[in-house]
Amino acid sequence: MGDVPRFIAVGIGNAGANGIYQALEIRTRDLTPVLVPSWNGVGIPVEGKLMPKVASGGADKFLAFIRNELIPFIDAKYPTDPKDRAYFGDSLGGLFGCYALLTAPDTFNRYIIGSPSLWWGGESTFKLVEEYAKTHTDLAATVFLGVGGLEELPAAAASRMVTNTLRFERELRARKYPSLQISSRVFPDESHTTVAPMNLIRGLVAVFGAPAPGEGLMDRLAAARR
Repeated sequence: MGDVPRFIAVGIGNAGANGIYQALEIRTRDLTPVLVPSWNGVGIPVEGKLMPKVASGGADKFLAFIRNELIPFIDAKYPTDPKDRAYFGDSLGGLFGCYALLTAPDTFNRYIIGSPSLWWGGESTFKLVEEYAKTHTDLAATVFLGVGGLEELPAAAASRMVTNTLRFERELRARKYPSLQISSRVFPDESHTTVAPMNLIRGLVAVFGAPAPGEGLMDRLAAARR
């Protein structure tokens, strides 16, 4: 309704996933950049049983699929703007967004990173921040980081969700990349599950910018009344 420009949304699924259990296995495999051999979903019961140890560390292959297969397919089939692509991912999807930003930033130019699981692999993503800075003087991207204020309560304090999200922003800002536009938002009353839609909605507005005068919904309604 004018709050952001029109866009084509591409949701990446997996035809081989048979139910929630297998979908979580595939999600863990594809979205994590570092292998954690003992990972079992922190004992989360799924479909009446605990997840066994699952494969991880396949983010490089998943990113290659997006760059080399998915994007060319979408560009050939739909009226896209190849110079303007946005990414949204939450939780492990947020972690993958950080990985893409620091290893192949030109894949997208707008990144909406929700509740990134930066605790994964001993907080190894922060090593990527340092490695990128050693060989680059700029990072051309518009980035929004969102996280729920309730994500670091005592029961989940070890995940450092809020702390690490703000640290990620702080460390990128410290590099003073000329083309980097970055913002963050902590949603005080939201948990890891309830904040996901907030991350997406506010993230879209943040990375695309507020509508120009006359283009927003309220402007259009006022014009219609006149």
